[in-house]
Amino acid sequence: MSEKVYAWLLSFFPAHFREAYGKEALQLFRDRWRGERGLFLRLRLWGDLLADLAISIPREYCFARARLGGECAGSQFAAIPGFHVLRDDRIHPTSLLVGSVLAAAALGGLAVLSSVGTGRLGEAPSVALKRSVDSSHGPVRTVALSQGRGVPDTPAEKVFNAWLLAFNSGSPSAMQSFSKLYDPREKMSRFVTPRFRTETGGFEVLSETSPEPTFIHFCIKEMKGPTRGLGSMRVNPTPIPTVAMFNMDEIPRGAVITEIKLNAAERHRIIEGSIANLNEYYVSPKVAQQIANALTAHEKNGDDNAETDGGFFAEMLTAQMQAVSHDGHLHLVYKPYKTPEGASVGPSPEERAHYMEAMKRNSCSFEEVRVLPHNVGYLKLNAFPDVDVCRSKVEDVMKSFRHADAIIFDLRDNRGGDPHMVTLMCSYLFHHRTHLNDIYDRHENATEEFWTTPIRSNTLADKPAYVLTSSNTFSGAEEFSNDLKNLKRATLIGETTAGGAYIWCRNAA
Repeated sequence: MSEKVYAWLLSFFPAHFREAYGKEALQLFRDRWRGERGLFLRLRLWGDLLADLAISIPREYCFARARLGGECAGSQFAAIPGFHVLRDDRIHPTSLLVGSVLAAAALGGLAVLSSVGTGRLGEAPSVALKRSVDSSHGPVRTVALSQGRGVPDTPAEKVFNAWLLAFNSGSPSAMQSFSKLYDPREKMSRFVTPRFRTETGGFEVLSETSPEPTFIHFCIKEMKGPTRGLGSMRVNPTPIPTVAMFNMDEIPRGAVITEIKLNAAERHRIIEGSIANLNEYYVSPKVAQQIANALTAHEKNGDDNAETDGGFFAEMLTAQMQAVSHDGHLHLVYKPYKTPEGASVGPSPEERAHYMEAMKRNSCSFEEVRVLPHNVGYLKLNAFPDVDVCRSKVEDVMKSFRHADAIIFDLRDNRGGDPHMVTLMCSYLFHHRTHLNDIYDRHENATEEFWTTPIRSNTLADKPAYVLTSSNTFSGAEEFSNDLKNLKRATLIGETTAGGAYIWCRNAA
């Protein structure tokens, strides 16, 4: 009954949406219905659907109007469900409110009745629905259908396409539904966020191969720019497959892709090279030796023997190293490409220009800047970008708080960045030059000191400051929080952070 109701709701969407997304949306509904049993979960499912519908109506209205040459031609929300209104009369707010309440009540009641009709509340779906779910593994990517490649067959393809469908939709609830169903261990958490969707504009597929049912290679390109990415996904062979491993890396311009299938000799060479780099560069010689011992023990035990993919082997060794060091910055990175001989180590002028454009487009990672009631300044900063690129943006943001009586730094989604940007932001909270921290480079035996710089006409140096943290707060964001805490300059509020408040030096293998 519920599936029929949802299919009926899909019939209200435009024809182009039903052709491109109808089967995939219905399959996602089936998978969620199977996994979310009980009255509360079923009502929440319908609540999610109603929320998506409420968001989609204005988006699709603009999109449909744009297709007819109307006033919403600038909208970027393509292929989103909604209704096209041909008249220009404005709907009274009271009508919208009453209509929404009545629709929510009707559909909520219908969900309850359908649960009662098919069995006692909380029971599994009917046998027919079980069979439908078990025979497939989730929604497929619309791009595959539109490009004529047909419906994917393997579990890895289906999970990959489900991710692309949810990600490209731009819907936070669709991304959350994907993560809950297919990625419960959050292997793809960095790549299933509305912020990343905004930065990239979504992805289009350039190529994909699935050499085995639970494994897929892919090459994609972001829609907002020329950046290409190469990656792999491995899924668990369960009735509803879940992500076991996922990696994706940006491909520099001019690079040549060189996929390598690892054998025992190559794995041994990589382990030996990693140990040599750790012994030479890692900040703590004692911990470096402990990591080396662990890597050697795993190799002798045969723990690495089954892995032939370079990206997943790098992830395996990274997990082994971090299990000993507890260092969230310590990674072994696999680059499945070769750069041209003589190529510059740093970013090219084109890459630099692309980065500057991305920072301009994303407001240098300032997601929200406003003054709250009681004259409290609030800024949500999701990264500490290159200080040379974003200095003027920082100045404009901080000037907007010159009359504030207090300031809140929301770093709950901040994963770090440039330590010089951390220093600049801290400088607004001190009258005088203040020592924050040092960075020690073991290989060069050199130390870089970081000091605040007094800001002319700054009014925040004596105002109360608060920092909001979460388990996602990492690296430079932890440094910012720790610097202000140790200097008794701010109050920290929130969860324990991720545990990466130390500086690291990258060395090319």
